[in-house]
Amino acid sequence: MAILKKIIIASLPFLLYGCREDIEPLIDTRPVLCLNSLITAGKPIEVSVTRTWVYTDSKGGNDHSVSDAKVSIYANGNLVSDDYLAQEGDIIRIEAYSNTYGSAWAEVTVPVATPISNVKYTPTLKDLWYNDREEWGVSLDLTFNIATTLSIPNDPQANLFYDLDFTTFSPANEKDSDFSDDYDAPGELLRWYTPPSEVHFYGGSFILRDPFFSEYVGAFDDMMDWADIYASFFSNHQFKGNTQDIHVDFQDCSFRITQWDRNPELLECGYVFTLYSISESYCKWLNYRWQSDQSLMEEIIDVGLAEPIWGYSNVSTGAGVVAAQSSATATLNLQDFLFDYISKESK
Repeated sequence: MAILKKIIIASLPFLLYGCREDIEPLIDTRPVLCLNSLITAGKPIEVSVTRTWVYTDSKGGNDHSVSDAKVSIYANGNLVSDDYLAQEGDIIRIEAYSNTYGSAWAEVTVPVATPISNVKYTPTLKDLWYNDREEWGVSLDLTFNIATTLSIPNDPQANLFYDLDFTTFSPANEKDSDFSDDYDAPGELLRWYTPPSEVHFYGGSFILRDPFFSEYVGAFDDMMDWADIYASFFSNHQFKGNTQDIHVDFQDCSFRITQWDRNPELLECGYVFTLYSISESYCKWLNYRWQSDQSLMEEIIDVGLAEPIWGYSNVSTGAGVVAAQSSATATLNLQDFLFDYISKESK
């Protein structure tokens, strides 16, 4: 199927050879205001006001600012100042006016954050190198997989939208303040000097296995075996019950430490998960971005065999997106897992 897919895509330009013509489109339209804002709970509201331009307007493409725009922000029907901090549950309305380009408005509700109620993980060891020398301490090189389960509450009566993100953490490499690598220390000093421990943690490849991470994949992408591409945004439309498990796999993770002095703090590493509760407008915009950047249909559109994908907007003028988000975090610390393996090897 993969070979067929490549053949189809590769042959499309030849089908269109000789059917191209340069044209100058006559578009009877005037520029309108464009509003963009990603409102985050607990932070001030920032709004970008620009204006639209046609593709052939190179001047507008280089500079589409609006110098005379006036912006008003309302929270739950009340006009607020520029330093207002958005709150979960707020109904935010943004209005903009320009003498040149007219008016525009959009409204969004800031979602209430969904907590991550439980984090469980199962490690699978792939490879291990261990060395313990009295004069240098423990050195370890470990390769492993991590299967993680995040549990979140669900409201079956509500339409909820999410985006999942993560970062890794580990101790910073320690630097010795007394000796540098090129310091020519006397022999007597070198007998007691021990190089500092060095820690390296790699979080592995990020894999999402649940079907709701591919709910945006269309029938054509699925038929052409394009459905193995996942994204981090999803909804609760396929959730069942009052609790939902989210499965996240990390493959080919690695942890390496040299000259470990058995300080347990140097084994503290892992992942910080952030679950963003996002507005429907944000989810639709992320879906548009995926469809236009990664779907197979976009390959067909690029060679002129299908109509372009229309952009998404919830602004009154049809230009721009006003979205909102809140977030909850949870930490997965691999310290116990690493300490257990080191303890086993040292016996």
